[in-house]
Amino acid sequence: MRKRVYVIVPAYNANKYIGGCLDSILKQSYQNLSVIVVDDASTDNTLDIIRHYSATDSRVICISSEINAGAASSRNKALSYVENQDKNSFICFVDADDYIHPDYLQILIDKQFDSKADIVWCQPCNTTKKYNETVFEAVTTKPSHDKIIPAKDLLLKEEYRIMYSMVWGKLFDARLWDNVRFPEDLRYYEDGATTFKAIYNADMVLITDAKLYYYYYSQNSATRGSSSIEKCDCGIATSLEKIDFYTRHNEKELLQMTYVGYANTILKNIRESDVIGSKEYKSKMRKAYKDIYLKAVRCNNIGIDQKIKFIIYRFFPDLQKYYISLKMVLLKRIKKHE
Repeated sequence: MRKRVYVIVPAYNANKYIGGCLDSILKQSYQNLSVIVVDDASTDNTLDIIRHYSATDSRVICISSEINAGAASSRNKALSYVENQDKNSFICFVDADDYIHPDYLQILIDKQFDSKADIVWCQPCNTTKKYNETVFEAVTTKPSHDKIIPAKDLLLKEEYRIMYSMVWGKLFDARLWDNVRFPEDLRYYEDGATTFKAIYNADMVLITDAKLYYYYYSQNSATRGSSSIEKCDCGIATSLEKIDFYTRHNEKELLQMTYVGYANTILKNIRESDVIGSKEYKSKMRKAYKDIYLKAVRCNNIGIDQKIKFIIYRFFPDLQKYYISLKMVLLKRIKKHE
């Protein structure tokens, strides 16, 4: 029998979604699994729902927190549980308001078995439908469409930066999480400060084009709500964590690439400061960008077009919104003619 998969689900005030999330996991075609659900001191009846599932299905392990400490703390509790139970296993993460395709685990497990990759990840399917409203179609995956990439090479690719920051949608060998934990002082983007470390510990990563993880757009998600200075600062903290990590590990090329992500994060915060309505914060971010943008420009793994954009934004950061608007118009036209 292939290895057990531990599915980690942090939950806070998720009574509208947690049932669908757990149903999607428990009804997987791959059945050698355990679900670790950590209730983060919910004030609604989320914990009661989790306890009901735990009482009726022995694969559901319920852990409850006495104080609301955030998703990072919940995930860390679950990781410690797995570490004490079964290191020779797989780990994946599902957010409480998301759900997964019925063959999600089976497909990822099969691909891992055939490729021996340390991490297998799929593509998200963005949706506004809940689990019980979704009609799942059979998924046909072709090995020829899979990409198998050395982990370090993947971390050097800017086009994967956003997706490799997400902890969900991936099947990890449990050993990759040895001594890796989420920073509990971050209330947002905690996976951006963490997932790269598990990838760094890997040898090979397989990426499939199959859309198997259903990313549900709800207003309750921590990272999908309104803008705030706290949220922007958490984004900065993830880049600083990467800079510190790669500096300590003497990874000069990865450190260069991190400054590209750092510059993009600061530019995003400049845009967000207009939404927040804080001229003071915008000024702070412009100064931060001025201090580091040349480190991004010197990166050998980005094209001349991106280098030029970084230089232009040093003097005219407000041009970003016009560039992004134009890019979105062009993408819509391309999709329309496909």
